[in-house]
Amino acid sequence: MIDKFKYHEVDFLIPVHRFNINFSYVTQSEMSFVREYLLRLIHLSPMMPQEIANYFGFSKIELQEAVNELLDKGELLYLGDGRLDLSKLSRQYFKKPGDSPKINTILPRSEKLKFELIGFSCVLNEINNSDNRLGVKIKIDDSVKAFSQKQVSTNFQRNFNQHVADEIIFSNGWDQKLEALPPKIYSMDSVIQIGQFNMRLPTDFSVDNVGISLERPDYSDLSDSSKIHDSITQSLYEDLKPNNLEQIFESMHRIGDKHTKNFFTLDSIDIEGLLISRALGVSENDETIPFFGSIYLKENWSLVSEQLNNLSDSSTKLQNFKVDDLLWIAPIDSFWGKSERMSSSLSELILSENSKGKKSQKLYHSNLCLYSPDDKYINDHKYDFEGYSQALKFFKDIFLNGNVEIILLPGKFVVVCYHLSLPDTLPITFPIGFLSTEISIINKVQLLVDEFLENSLSE
Repeated sequence: MIDKFKYHEVDFLIPVHRFNINFSYVTQSEMSFVREYLLRLIHLSPMMPQEIANYFGFSKIELQEAVNELLDKGELLYLGDGRLDLSKLSRQYFKKPGDSPKINTILPRSEKLKFELIGFSCVLNEINNSDNRLGVKIKIDDSVKAFSQKQVSTNFQRNFNQHVADEIIFSNGWDQKLEALPPKIYSMDSVIQIGQFNMRLPTDFSVDNVGISLERPDYSDLSDSSKIHDSITQSLYEDLKPNNLEQIFESMHRIGDKHTKNFFTLDSIDIEGLLISRALGVSENDETIPFFGSIYLKENWSLVSEQLNNLSDSSTKLQNFKVDDLLWIAPIDSFWGKSERMSSSLSELILSENSKGKKSQKLYHSNLCLYSPDDKYINDHKYDFEGYSQALKFFKDIFLNGNVEIILLPGKFVVVCYHLSLPDTLPITFPIGFLSTEISIINKVQLLVDEFLENSLSE
């Protein structure tokens, strides 16, 4: 039984710095055969040089070379009676009698690693897209950016053992034939920032079958995502609208929508009932099909794609096909469109403006209508939708309290999506609505849209 239903996806943009980290580490290495067994033998009991020569079958010269090497290293010393014994240094090589001796070796190493600047957890994978468009930026203080190298140095030392265990560093493992124990941090030599960008974290928001919000999953690209989640929660809290249920009901009344409100109450959403209604509508080719979740989510957008395909197929049979403006009116919602899915949906809309086949004809003109009361809004929208400037329209007034999203192609189809805010139960707005090809509904919505846009479009 399915008990998780996705209703929103938002891409959060997290600042990331890349560093070249130079450090030294301690490892315990095994020794050469002669060195190891000579020390193991003397570890059992101090011995005269000749006893050592007899045990190993050394010549006088071989004995002298072997013993002198260890004397020079400070690992052997002579007792008063002429016997050789382990020094204080070499006794540390053994944990107990019979063990193989292990020596600590200090080695330099360099690693190139990426750290996000909120919790300073390590970014595990490559970042293929650092585009700052169509995403919610998680803000941090400039001082954090300025002193990121110091913070990374501290965190790297603190989490060194875990990074080794997770193969974030020493990603090919360490040579266990030569190194008996995992490496240990010895010293930090330098931490140098060598790059900066934003990491895009697509984040799903889901509910259970009665509309109760479910916990967000952790991010697999991060070694620890707990502080990222804390920052996202804070961002959601700051940007979420107040409860707008009464305004939504008012909008439904003006649109003439008698169905959508049946799927939710003041404190719950009938997800299962809505899904059943949608399935029935799709299977029976109903003129009005309900949906929940952002219209640009894959399953919902398929409803729009189907209408665009039908439009292209039918246009080839018609003479003097009327070319209308297709209007996509955005709601006023901090989280609307903040996903790469928005970009792909808009691209499809524009690419579908012409019918298929050899005698291609224009089917409609795409218009994305965005609330823009001043130049800052306009510039922000132009940045987010760079490459789609031919489709952008800006309006200075608020359509249906900013809670309703519309996609309208006169006489063909309409999408109505209400962005419901229930801050006491849901962390983000809940999109819910319908797609309809019923002429009476299309005309009713068109009257509202025409009335609104008549004096609202900015230059």
